[in-house]
Amino acid sequence: MNKATDETFVRAVHDVSQGGLAVALAEMCLANMLGAEVTLPENMKALSPTEQLFSESNSRFIAEIQAGEESRFERILRGFECVKIGKVEGNSISIRDCNDKHLIRASVESCDFAWKNGFPHNASSLS
Repeated sequence: MNKATDETFVRAVHDVSQGGLAVALAEMCLANMLGAEVTLPENMKALSPTEQLFSESNSRFIAEIQAGEESRFERILRGFECVKIGKVEGNSISIRDCNDKHLIRASVESCDFAWKNGFPHNASSLS
């Protein structure tokens, strides 16, 4: 990953540790108030949605790669598992399971507000 981050086509990298994939993705989106459309890969299918989203297992990263440069990134990481999960898009965070079921859908603005102020009493208002 260190070699990959030296490349200009790698725009951002975040470790998947405290809070898991969902938290790392939200933190990346909040950094520049950009949205993301993500579909979890088939290789996570055996895990529960909670494990898929919040597992704090070691040695995982989310990388934002300039569109069209995915193959260059994969070549650098040859020998390590690397899966495209989505794209930067819009102003909301959308995470679906591999069967296209929404697991999380929230505006980046509402996530930013919750991060700064805590959750409202009616958490359904985050949609």
